[in-house]
Amino acid sequence: MLTAERLRELLHYDQDTGVFTNRVMRGGAKAGTVVGTSSARGYVGMRVDRQWYLAHNLAFLYMLCEMPPNDVSHINGKRNDNRWRNLQRV
Repeated sequence: MLTAERLRELLHYDQDTGVFTNRVMRGGAKAGTVVGTSSARGYVGMRVDRQWYLAHNLAFLYMLCEMPPNDVSHINGKRNDNRWRNLQRV
């Protein structure tokens, strides 16, 4: 199971932009490169240690050291806007 400590070793989360970047080289992607792919449903997702995660859930893990127990809502309705101030537990 992914921990906040492990996530922070690998990625940096900018709470003002909602963007994750690599802290280290991962899978051929250099440190500093933006991480995440838009899904067909409009969410941003990424692989961390070979497991698929949605960025909004990782933002909670990064900021609060725990995965959200329930769903996360994007306040402005934009599923790819993962700024910390735009996320709330449902």
